[in-house]
Amino acid sequence: MGVVPVMVFVREGCPYCLKLMEELKMKGCDFCALNIDSETNIGYLSRLNMLVKAPPLIQTPNSFYVLHDFFEDYALGSFSEALIDRIIQDMTCICN
Repeated sequence: MGVVPVMVFVREGCPYCLKLMEELKMKGCDFCALNIDSETNIGYLSRLNMLVKAPPLIQTPNSFYVLHDFFEDYALGSFSEALIDRIIQDMTCICN
């Protein structure tokens, strides 16, 4: 059983991005952190109509998840671990 890495678009110094990556690491989820401000990534997200101002943004093969999906009312303490668990489970199923 393997897990496909998820793409995480982040901004340097963003506390939400740091919290999300910390949670992914704690859960053993493979991910690729990409700078949301790079011209290449801006172009990529724009072509997918997923250009957002506030990171983090996660792309899986089937979905996109944005800041408010992970943090209710944008509060750092309201992180949704259940969503991370669901993403990891979905990525595991896709790989099998």
